[in-house]
Amino acid sequence: AFNDTSEGVLVGDFETEQITIAPISPRPVRPGEPVVPDTDIGDKSKRIWIVTTASLPWMTGTAVNPLLRAAYMTVGRSTAGGSVTLMLPWLERPSDQERVYGQDRRFETPEEQEEYVRTWLRDTANMKQASEELKIRWYRAWQNVAENSVYSMGDITALVPADEVDICVLEEPEHLNWYRAPGESWTNKFKHVVGIVHTNYFVYAQDQPAALIRAPAMRLLCSWMCRAHCHRLVKLSGTLDVFAAEKELVENVHGVRGAFLDAGKQLSTTLKSVDGKTHPIFGPEA
Repeated sequence: AFNDTSEGVLVGDFETEQITIAPISPRPVRPGEPVVPDTDIGDKSKRIWIVTTASLPWMTGTAVNPLLRAAYMTVGRSTAGGSVTLMLPWLERPSDQERVYGQDRRFETPEEQEEYVRTWLRDTANMKQASEELKIRWYRAWQNVAENSVYSMGDITALVPADEVDICVLEEPEHLNWYRAPGESWTNKFKHVVGIVHTNYFVYAQDQPAALIRAPAMRLLCSWMCRAHCHRLVKLSGTLDVFAAEKELVENVHGVRGAFLDAGKQLSTTLKSVDGKTHPIFGPEA
């Protein structure tokens, strides 16, 4: 028997069963499955904007990988009416440039730095056509010395023309939106927004002062930013935190540069030679 209490709770001699609901997560696309038109990055007529938090000559992942991604995506796009625009941070203060890029690599204008980026893309990455076809735009930025991070000044979305809002790729969406100026949201501005998560800021926060408070707050803030500003999240590794389970996938969207494989082959040859025995890093006595 059971009684219906005044609070509407059933009390009686019966067992309760605990039900665990698995988190919802997107499944990978199936072979032959049609792609939703607004999300089809493979459509060469699409106008794509890639926004990142760093630029060459700073050889950090969020400078190099988005540049190569943007360059790769330009292939065949201009003839189909599409385009790829890479948005990079312009450090206005010479002191910021000196700390980030080094004393011998300072730029007077964004155009001067753009030439440096295109030259690297052409000569080092061997992507001559992409170095000419890729569009590059700049947003004003500053360096937070304590965090060694670059943040925007002003509303980045206001810099994007209304007729080029097909798809946006946010490299580090949480980072881009921590100090975001008031303005139109990314998901309202663009038809489709993909966030690529590079960094485990939660782990960084664990090593900072007041980590007991800072780390959980960082985890919540990162999840909030990713969930609010992206339709889809791509994590580079499964070791990264869960930001929005129903939106995220783990995919290696960086690929591997040929130069990396060439370096491996060269090292293999060296280690098999007489010099390999005295190699300072990989030798048996290292």
